[in-house]
Formats: sequence, C-alpha cells, structure tokens
Amino acid sequence: MNATVPTLALELAYSVVGAAERNAISTEQHARARGAGVDELGDDVGSILDGAACHSDLDALALLQWRITRTTQAIGLLDLTGPRGTPEPLLRSILLTTAALSGLLAATVTMRNMHRPRRRDTGRRASPACRGRRA
Repeated sequence: MNATVPTLALELAYSVVGAAERNAISTEQHARARGAGVDELGDDVGSILDGAACHSDLDALALLQWRITRTTQAIGLLDLTGPRGTPEPLLRSILLTTAALSGLLAATVTMRNMHRPRRRDTGRRASPACRGRRA
C-alpha cells in the first residue's frame, strides 16, 4: 500500500471540513446582516451535530474534542510572534486554553465511553490518596 494514500485522504477530508466551515461562517455573517441574533444562531448550532450524525452526547463530545484538537493544532501552525517580534501573549494564552480544553474533552469522552476497554487488575494497590486517605 502506498504510504501517501492515507495522507491524501486526510488532506482531502480536512479540506472539505475547512470549505464547509468557511461556508458556514459566510452564511452566518449574511444571517447576522439580515438581523439574526445570538439566540437564533444558537438554536441552529444543533445542525452541526445532526450533520455529523451525532446520535448521543458521547458522539457530540467526541466531535467537539476532535474539533478543538484540530483547532489547537491549527493555531500551533500560526506565527505567534507579535508586531515587535516577541511572542504574542494573547495568542499563546489561546493556544494553551485550547490545548487544555482538548485534554478535558478527551478525558470526558474516555470516562463517558461505556464500551472502552477496562484496565485489568494488576494486583497493585491504589495509593492511600486514591483510596481517600491522606498521605
């Protein structure tokens, strides 16, 4: 199998997502220009989950985790230096925040997934702190 095939498929899939998101941004801007407010736009956000075939909260959380992880990676591709050639503090804070949100969503998805493989008992005892005792 050609090693570039998975990369090409990912690039195409990501390009389609990017084009769809750009279209959604333009459509939202036109709706705002015609008077749509935050409430109306918020009511339609569920269409994102419907379009991605999210049938449960776990599906929705997994989608949001995937999106914020890719957002974090995209921000990491940007030049984070400011006009003075030093790191832009706000952009670095945004990068840190999206990375933290990605990690929190990943942990939530893992904990809510009832079908995840369970860790086998290794015979080790939990530390006193994990058993509710103070060390």
